[in-house]
Amino acid sequence: MTTAVTRVSVRHTGAPSIKLQFHPRATMPERLEARASQLGITTEQLIHRFISDGMREHRDDFSPAALGTSIEDFLVQNGVLKAA
Repeated sequence: MTTAVTRVSVRHTGAPSIKLQFHPRATMPERLEARASQLGITTEQLIHRFISDGMREHRDDFSPAALGTSIEDFLVQNGVLKAA
């Protein structure tokens, strides 16, 4: 089964972004929109959840989470955010 993604581009200027382009006849965009609507979230939030969940298996370090002095420090210490 193919996903009919015809192009993926990554932009690193400003806020990093990834753009997916689907074949004009692909049903995935409508399927994503329908599922997001069922969950009461945006399509972008659903895609973010899928990516985050898929990447969870590819962590390099399976040690317990490091404590931080603030929520931002916690996210930096655990690789979610880059250090400022």
